[in-house]
Amino acid sequence: MGHTNQLVMKHSITDVPAIKNVFQSMSAGNAKLKGKPKRLEALTVAGQSLNIVPKPPMLNAETRWDTYEKVAENFFHNLEIYKLIDPTAIFHKAEARDAWNEGLLSVSDAKPVIVLIQPFLRLCAQWTQVLSSRHEVTISLVRVAIRSLRGWESSARESNTAMIRNGNIDERNNAYKFVEYLDALKERLDEYYGDQFYNYGLFTVAEFLDPRTFFAIEDQAAQLLVVRRLRDLADAGSTAVPPAARLAGGGRGRGPTTTHLLYDRFAPAQNLPQLSPFDLEVNSFIQYMVTEVTEATALRMNPLDFWSRHDKRFPILASIARRVLAIPPTEAECERTFSVSGRVHTKARNKLSPDHVNHIVSLHGWLLMDQQNRSRASVKRAKTTAERVSRFAQFMVIEETLQILPGAGEDEEDDYEE
Repeated sequence: MGHTNQLVMKHSITDVPAIKNVFQSMSAGNAKLKGKPKRLEALTVAGQSLNIVPKPPMLNAETRWDTYEKVAENFFHNLEIYKLIDPTAIFHKAEARDAWNEGLLSVSDAKPVIVLIQPFLRLCAQWTQVLSSRHEVTISLVRVAIRSLRGWESSARESNTAMIRNGNIDERNNAYKFVEYLDALKERLDEYYGDQFYNYGLFTVAEFLDPRTFFAIEDQAAQLLVVRRLRDLADAGSTAVPPAARLAGGGRGRGPTTTHLLYDRFAPAQNLPQLSPFDLEVNSFIQYMVTEVTEATALRMNPLDFWSRHDKRFPILASIARRVLAIPPTEAECERTFSVSGRVHTKARNKLSPDHVNHIVSLHGWLLMDQQNRSRASVKRAKTTAERVSRFAQFMVIEETLQILPGAGEDEEDDYEE
């Protein structure tokens, strides 16, 4: 999903020529200063006169997951400093001076619109970082991320419509320009994160099996769909109705329909006949989550620890959880492995066999983890990053849960805030 997020950000910007040109102007302006000592010195001097510490100019890197958000943030931080620099002092050619002045003018004029776009770019970058975590189960957060991105577009459109109705002339002009971006974003979200991707079976199953996202499932219909997909992943023996249950039900041995597996928003299970071991366990799991686990407690659970503790109580679901929750939703770890492989299998070492490359890459990963575990600074950085990722993900799930579950009380909200 990491590359998909990048494509959404990239195409929503490049689909609007005016906004695309602004980002190109920002990157081109930074490129005129980056790596030029005399120009960077002029940047530092101008910043000192404004009591602003300039940031090193940043270029647009297509392969970086937060490039658009970082380039805009970097350029806007330095914008007032750039305006103070005398172009004749750093550019010898008139064409370069004219291009510099035109770029600053175009960025200054478009800044109010880009500021409206920045929250989405930041949200997209945050979700990419969350889903690429090495230390957390994140496949269960994919649907939460998609709903978050869709929700931002819908909320921004409502706010923009209000600005068109009630804003002044400048605000309305900016709102009309922002509409073009929202239309392009809506089209790209539908293309990349449409219903077919959003309702992909493993995403829904992971959301159900992760206690952090269990209460964020939208409605009973979605829950019934999850149960059907869980049945496909379970062993055939666990989904068959035992002979004794068939006789007790008085039927011909057909398995139960899934309509009674979910009642009125996670109501307690009933002792119904004709239930297979799988159905009994799903009912028992739902009842356990609803009656013995609160939303606040579930949000703090580690899904791996949860299923390690409950693998005896829910063996069928635990077996599915071990397979599903281990799937990484982004290609970040694969890309890291490819990078290491590229440094191992070079032109000078092109006789290495695939087994040897595999062994060397594996040793590199293990030694790196061991080094990081021994380094206090690395442990502290990893812990800080994990805490930030966890807080962001918990906040988004809490926000969704409060919207989905009716009558969430103030006491529960206080628990979340802790």
